[in-house]
Amino acid sequence: MYGYVNRCPHAGTNLNWQDDQFMTDDEKYLMCFTHGALFEPNTGHCVAGPCAGASLREVKLEVENGKVFYAE
Repeated sequence: MYGYVNRCPHAGTNLNWQDDQFMTDDEKYLMCFTHGALFEPNTGHCVAGPCAGASLREVKLEVENGKVFYAE
């Protein structure tokens, strides 16, 4: 399981354009809907767009009783 801060490393805007809308239509990449940057879901690495080579900031997650929580 992977978690990232919802901020594009290029512009600092939220990645999603609507609630829970983060993926490309084929669900292969996370996408910044401001500039179209594409990120690998398993690494957060930007593979296309204005921030190519940058990465999303990872956050630690944990699962308890089937619920996902931010872990400090």
